[in-house]
Amino acid sequence: MPKPAYLYSLPYEYYEKYKIRKYGFHGIAFRNMAKGVEKLLGRSFKEFKIVNMMLGIY
Repeated sequence: MPKPAYLYSLPYEYYEKYKIRKYGFHGIAFRNMAKGVEKLLGRSFKEFKIVNMMLGIY
């Protein structure tokens, strides 16, 4: 994702200091899943290659 696409219209220091950014359309759900994997397995999410699918009905 290019930088202009994942940055919010907030001061750039928020991104640098707090890592506030977009992760794509389902970014919040993906990040929550990643944190759950870390907690469940006791390892960093960065150690894995994971395919995450969002299934649902609208």
